[in-house]
Amino acid sequence: MREKGVPQLVRKVMERLEGGDRMYLCFDVDSMAPAIVSEGTGTPVAGGLTDTKAGQLISSLIQQGKVCCWEIERENPMAQSAFGILGTAANKLSAH
Repeated sequence: MREKGVPQLVRKVMERLEGGDRMYLCFDVDSMAPAIVSEGTGTPVAGGLTDTKAGQLISSLIQQGKVCCWEIERENPMAQSAFGILGTAANKLSAH
């Protein structure tokens, strides 16, 4: 994603899932930068995703029209960041 960007990553994902009609997303906050979710992850990733990049990825996947569900835990301390990403993605979709 860092080298080729969100649009190319989403294209590759959609190519792989070409035969399916629905997509279920499970967002793993372990992919995010430790400074953002340090209390919520057991496996921090140096240089992980920022809120902005995660939001771009999620909203781009949702725009493909196959996402029927997005799973994330609400009780975890990092949930505020994750729900902010969902809100950003939803706002971008409603603007279209």
